[in-house]
Order: sequence, then C-alpha cells, then structure tokens
Amino acid sequence: MPKNTSERVAAACAPFDKPELREEIENARREREQLIDHINLDQVTFSGFSEQAEAQAKAVIQTFADYIQQHKDEIAALDFFYQQPYQRRTLTFDMIEDLHERLAKPPLMLTTERLWSAYARVQASAVKGADRKRQLTDLVSLLRFALGLDGELKPFADEVDKRFQAWIFRHNAQRATAFTPEQTDWLRLMKDHIASSCSISRDDFDYAELADKGGLQKVWSVFGNQLDGLMDEMNVELVA
Repeated sequence: MPKNTSERVAAACAPFDKPELREEIENARREREQLIDHINLDQVTFSGFSEQAEAQAKAVIQTFADYIQQHKDEIAALDFFYQQPYQRRTLTFDMIEDLHERLAKPPLMLTTERLWSAYARVQASAVKGADRKRQLTDLVSLLRFALGLDGELKPFADEVDKRFQAWIFRHNAQRATAFTPEQTDWLRLMKDHIASSCSISRDDFDYAELADKGGLQKVWSVFGNQLDGLMDEMNVELVA
C-alpha cells in the first residue's frame, strides 16, 4: 500500500501510463465531441415547406380534383354536390362512407387526413382545424372546398354548428316559428347527430344519445307533425 502522497498519486496515475487506455479514451472523446460555433451563426433564409413536399401536396389535390370530375355521375356522394339544389336528395353517411372507401384504396390512397394535410400545405390561410383529429364527415368539407362551394376549409362539425346558429335564429326571429327551450334542446341533439352522420331521419332516434333522451316517441311529443318537416329542413340547411 502506498504510504505517502507522492506514492498515492503515482499509483492512481499508473493505469493511464498504458498506451492502450489512453488511445481508448481519445477515441471516446472524438466520437462524442461537439463543436459549438458562437462566431459564425446560422441564419434562417427560408421558413416553410420544402419544394418537394409542396409539389407532392399539389399532386394529391390534383388527383382528388380529377377523381371527383371523372366519377361525378357514378358515385352518389359526388352526384349530390353536382346536382342543382332542387334536384338534391338527402346526403347520407352511407354515401360518404362509400366515397371514403373508394378514395382510400390503392392506388389513390386519398384518406381524409392526407387530403386535409395537402390543402394545409398549399392553401394554409384557407384551412382551419388542421391540428384536429379528422372525422369521416370532414370529407363533406373537402368536397365542398374542392368544388368551390366554400371558400374556407374547416371541420364539418364547425360548419354544421355555424349553419345551425343562423337557421335557428331565423326561426326564433319569427314568433310563429320560434322554438321552446325543450324544442331547442332537441334540435341541438339533432344538429350534433347531423354533424357526425350527415343527416337525420326517424330511424336515427333509435340510436345513441337520441334514444337515451326518449327516442322517436319523445321527440314526436315535443314537435308533433312538425318533426318530419324540420328534419328535412335541417338536412338541407345544415349540409347542402
């Protein structure tokens, strides 16, 4: 055992006198060394999407536009938006689901998420809600935007809510068609169903929250013979 300071220092340093250990330490230093240049700082010359990413986004949008044009007469959901308003029938969830499945299959691979992302890259100022999780009914918004029916691309539920507010305000502004608080609550439930399913019909009162509130029997007691007319009106006003 070393007995004095000099001997202890010599014993501690002895392993480092071996060339193999010194070489291993130097190799480790070189691998992990980082040089930080505080003098020649980088400057941002461009902020945005790469040209390649933007070109790919434009290609996705063009493929979508071409598909819409080419298949407008054979796919119900597309035919719906090309028809004049007085010729339109109710847009259904099945129609949107069918179109979604066609678009998502190879070679197109045009999912709602991919299309929304492409528009966000190319027309960022006109796209809202890009950071949200996409719903199947957002395909309605994509179609309307692609066809020039809307100047802004935003989640379908947001557009339904906006239209609902305007629609119910018009009714309430006329004393003869104003809604009671109970009717308004039901109309909001029906609006939410349209936002997730594109339309509302009698059969829908057997499902989910509408059934929990009393279903068709209850809503009929609230609106009576007005119910069918109101549903038809909402299907047009909130979606078409």
